[in-house]
Amino acid sequence: MDDRYLTQDYRWSFNLLSDPELPWDAAASGVPVGGAANAWYRFDHENQSVDKFFAGTTHSLFEPQFVPRRDDAAEGDGYIVGVANDFAAMRSELIIADAHHLADGPVARVLMPFRLHMQVHGWWVQASTLPFDFGHDYDYHGPDYA
Repeated sequence: MDDRYLTQDYRWSFNLLSDPELPWDAAASGVPVGGAANAWYRFDHENQSVDKFFAGTTHSLFEPQFVPRRDDAAEGDGYIVGVANDFAAMRSELIIADAHHLADGPVARVLMPFRLHMQVHGWWVQASTLPFDFGHDYDYHGPDYA
């Protein structure tokens, strides 16, 4: 869900789904049908509808994280960010999808040259809320140290 709405009424939630109706290539992936989460979904609690993101016939998805488009964005207006494992290629992908248009596919896909293992639970934190300055390199002590 949009973490800005924790403990409040909310309309949208985002999660994983193992959807047996989506195509799955068990031979190419080496994973039996139903053995991996193959979709992210957005559930609309207001009208009881579902929108799904499908990464591919050999891809399993990890837990998605909602990222607001802007600090002042409306609830659910943003992106879903997460990792997919492509079992056929034995590599992972960082995937970014528009949270209100999941069925349209990814906005961006970053192909990694390796496969990641299980992910831990995530939490999106705006840079402006962190207690340090991203524009300052605290490990650098060279001649132009600011």
